[in-house]
Amino acid sequence: MAAHLVVLPSAGASFVVPLDRDVVTIGSAETATVRLVDPEIAGTHAEIRVEGKESARTFLLVRHAPPLLVNGLKVRQHWLHAHDLVTFGKTAIAFRPGAAPGAQTTARADRAYAIDLCRRLVAFGEAVASGAAREALAKRLLDDVLALTGATRGAILQLEAGEARSVFLSSLLSPARRDLSDDESEFSRTVLARMRDAGKAVLVADTRLDGALALAPSLLAEGGRSVLCAPIHDGGLLVGALYASAPLVSPLSPESRDVATLYAAQAARVLAAAEEEKHLRARLASTGQPEPQSLGLVGASSAMRAVAARVKKVAPAELPVLLLGETGTGKEVVARAIHAESARAAGPFVAVHCGAIPGELLASELFGHVKGAFTSAQRDRVGLLRSAEGGTLFLDEIGEMPLAQQVALLRALQERVITPVGGEAPLPVDFRLVSATHRDLSRDVAEGRFRQDLYFRIAGVTVELPPLRERDDDVVLLASHFLRLHAQAAGRPELRLGEEALSAIRAARWDGNVRELEAAVRKAVVLAEEGVVTPADLGLAAPPPEAALVQPLALARDAYLKKYVQSVVDRFGGNRSAAAEALLVSVRTVFKYLEEI
Repeated sequence: MAAHLVVLPSAGASFVVPLDRDVVTIGSAETATVRLVDPEIAGTHAEIRVEGKESARTFLLVRHAPPLLVNGLKVRQHWLHAHDLVTFGKTAIAFRPGAAPGAQTTARADRAYAIDLCRRLVAFGEAVASGAAREALAKRLLDDVLALTGATRGAILQLEAGEARSVFLSSLLSPARRDLSDDESEFSRTVLARMRDAGKAVLVADTRLDGALALAPSLLAEGGRSVLCAPIHDGGLLVGALYASAPLVSPLSPESRDVATLYAAQAARVLAAAEEEKHLRARLASTGQPEPQSLGLVGASSAMRAVAARVKKVAPAELPVLLLGETGTGKEVVARAIHAESARAAGPFVAVHCGAIPGELLASELFGHVKGAFTSAQRDRVGLLRSAEGGTLFLDEIGEMPLAQQVALLRALQERVITPVGGEAPLPVDFRLVSATHRDLSRDVAEGRFRQDLYFRIAGVTVELPPLRERDDDVVLLASHFLRLHAQAAGRPELRLGEEALSAIRAARWDGNVRELEAAVRKAVVLAEEGVVTPADLGLAAPPPEAALVQPLALARDAYLKKYVQSVVDRFGGNRSAAAEALLVSVRTVFKYLEEI
């Protein structure tokens, strides 16, 4: 598969670079394949390794120097896919499948397109056969439709009692699930009605030229779009629709309608999975059983979505996990989520704070001891490692572990056996290790405070937890969550956060992160009067009076626009190109508001 890059430098005109060599270097050096004149770019900032034969090439992006983001997320390595947007400071590079314009014949392009279509259909069928969750099926289906048709928005609509509601939505391969039963901003009911009347897929290449659609509320604000709608049938009954749209600069083609019809036949499986889940939840509610628990991670910011996605990915594996983050960021909560999502969920979860146990007692606590091993050893002790048999052992603040115990732990991880203090016979152990620390272990290794061989053993996969100050409005979601939790336990369910309290919560720094926030809310539950939590109840300073907030109009406008643009980028999962398309501005404009203002 051929591919090329569309480079949008911070200064100068954009240009196209074909990926036609084994290694494509990107940087400010004169020898770089893609040379960028930008003070934030290193000589060799990154490289793209092209692997495989022409019919099945893959493209691996490897970072050599920060900053480097793909679709708004920090990466070290990333397999490039259609519509990925790579950013280096203020420079953006879009990855596009297919040869550079003018370098490939139509016949070869058609052949490559057919192969891609078949590959995607086979992969979707395998996902269905494997019992994948409905969200995963919907994501794959909508991603395929957007990639194959050139659409920038898609939705799977479910028809109930003559009405349509959005079950799954996707924009530029960044899907989100919402219920928009009363919102026409994502699809046109007029186009949906035409599809029903025709009994087949309909395509409107330019809504501006269609009398019934030219003034439609769902299309008017954007100056028109190109839209298509294909029916979803189940047993001969019309149960839903597959809806897609694109900007007029790249309208949908009749071939896009054919692809949508093909995938609409597959979408019936997604709606069937959604119905099965709804009936299951109804049965659980009728029997009084609780619904299946989620990861238990509270937060909607892009940083926490990235953490949740990584947890979902690493939990089923048996690799050891190292959680990194400041004190109070919720490392034990994430460790419990990993345990709950793993194959060891039915086993014990044993948490140990390595810094809270005196060094001379840590070996006995971890590995156990036999009776008489030392003066106070009046009986045999199993030890925490054996207590975690068949489950997960969580070593919090592992960076505080003395070097002597590090050696014993390393042996246990390597050989899967331990010897209790005072014992002679080694005993087998079977546990999954999750560790956590707020320390810089790589620096501790360099300075001799932590064993390098142990570091490599515990850091099979790392998960970095962001501090609360980098989680946008998650602080409000967490405060509301803790208020419901502690107010219910205290018999005060009527408590709510006042507007001044919300402003104070947003303004506070929260150096203690989530733990500090929860402590403040717990205290407020006790102190609050008349059902409303105030800043004083939380131990926070009241926000300044409104008069003190007056600032020049230009600054206020820029601050509002920056916050609004950031919220749109977050809505699209950090994909700035998708946000730019939705805002009807260039990607550079989005970068301007996020990076410069």
